[in-house]
Amino acid sequence: MVMLMPAAICAFLIRDRTLVFTAILLMITLSAQWIARGYDWSYSERSFFGVMRVANSPDPRLGGDVHVLMHGTTLHGAQARDGRFDCVPTLYYAAATPIGQAATMVGRRGPARIGVVGQGSGAMATYKRTEDTMTFFEIDPMVDRLSRDPQWFSYISNCASGPINTVLGDARLTLAKETPGSYDLLIIDAFSSDAVPTHLLTVEAIQGYLTMLKPNGVVLLHLSNRNLDITMPAVAAAQALGKPSLHQLYYESDTTPEMAEASTEALILSPTAEGLRDFMADQRWNTPARTAVRPWTDDYVNLFGSLQRSMFDTPELQALRSQ
Repeated sequence: MVMLMPAAICAFLIRDRTLVFTAILLMITLSAQWIARGYDWSYSERSFFGVMRVANSPDPRLGGDVHVLMHGTTLHGAQARDGRFDCVPTLYYAAATPIGQAATMVGRRGPARIGVVGQGSGAMATYKRTEDTMTFFEIDPMVDRLSRDPQWFSYISNCASGPINTVLGDARLTLAKETPGSYDLLIIDAFSSDAVPTHLLTVEAIQGYLTMLKPNGVVLLHLSNRNLDITMPAVAAAQALGKPSLHQLYYESDTTPEMAEASTEALILSPTAEGLRDFMADQRWNTPARTAVRPWTDDYVNLFGSLQRSMFDTPELQALRSQ
């Protein structure tokens, strides 16, 4: 049902344009069927937040079995089970993606305190070194349980150097209880599903993340989403806050195994320009132009506008993604 949330919004806003709504509904439904096709489910269980499944998607180039974690039609992580590849982060968390780049870049600065909103299969644990501390902020206890069960995924249990903490609950509330000014890197990775938690992408929410960072700390917003443009509201929020930001859209390679990496869009922010200095030296990151899109706030969210931009790929969005 969450797959149809954007369509339900459209139904109200374009209720007098039946053909347009029907086309939107059909496109979203077919997209869901295409993404969920052909998986061999090894495990399935329903929690309060929906159905979690673990599938096996064998790939000889990754040594055979590859376990995939899915919530509805959304991939939340994958892990090769062959010992040669099991501690190599995959999909959005591969070393070449913006998320992998951020973890590596911040790690070069020294011991890091890292917070990750959205635990998934636990792939971010592969970046945790002995001298680092890492905490996941996860709303679904089932996700924590599955990602810590070596039968399904072993990133947390076998690949991290040292313990990994998980704080359960709504990340906006649980993060607010952390010590301000204490994090080197925050990864906000909760927006790729069909039901976007918009309260985590408002001006007020992003200001909260920035408050948790050290002066040169970095927050990365993972903005990959197949149904909605959430990039422009995030850019608008950064600009409304007057904070420096950089954008990157990474395209996966055609030559890598299917689960090895995924195309990834991200925006990084810091309380100070110094926090982004080393990222600015990397030509893959670019400063977004001023946007006329209205930022989301706790009192204003425009999902219809996001759906519209995603469907028709506006010139502003094209310009940002072609940098």
